[in-house]
Amino acid sequence: ICLTACYGSKQALVAAGMGVEYIAPYLGRMTDNGKNGFDECVKMQQIVDGLQADTRILAASIRDAESLADLAAEGLDTF
Repeated sequence: ICLTACYGSKQALVAAGMGVEYIAPYLGRMTDNGKNGFDECVKMQQIVDGLQADTRILAASIRDAESLADLAAEGLDTF
């Protein structure tokens, strides 16, 4: 199961707790809508790690290589 269009860490908490395989946050879209998309993706990863869940964060809508590298440096590894 993949929770797509995840726009907040609270959604990620519920999804990871339910055991979904993937959570797909749209980094660029979150940023376009005034959120700090990068911080939200990092929080989602921290939640998954904290729960020791098998859920993976599938970061989408990445618009530049720097964002990709920054996400990878924070432990996100699925793009």
